[in-house]
Amino acid sequence: MRRRQLNSSCWSDRFKYYMLTVSIVAALNSLSFMYAKAGGPLPTEQEKQACIADVFRLCSAAIPDANAITSCLKSNVAGVSAECRLVLSTRERPSGVSK
Repeated sequence: MRRRQLNSSCWSDRFKYYMLTVSIVAALNSLSFMYAKAGGPLPTEQEKQACIADVFRLCSAAIPDANAITSCLKSNVAGVSAECRLVLSTRERPSGVSK
């Protein structure tokens, strides 16, 4: 009987890990498509890493909708990390325009 409980617990942990992995991949893909739809270049790995924690913390309900994630990050800009805020501001400027 004890063995069966361990196996079901192990399966549950594997399922949670799988779902977490799927969520992270979906969020990263959403960030990529968000920039691609905007007509800009795809984000670098550093840009993705700068915003991924903010996406999960502030905008997890918007995953995997790239437009909803963008809107969410912009509407919660006060709570966004400095690194992600820099990425967002850099991405909003039209190319060729510098501050």
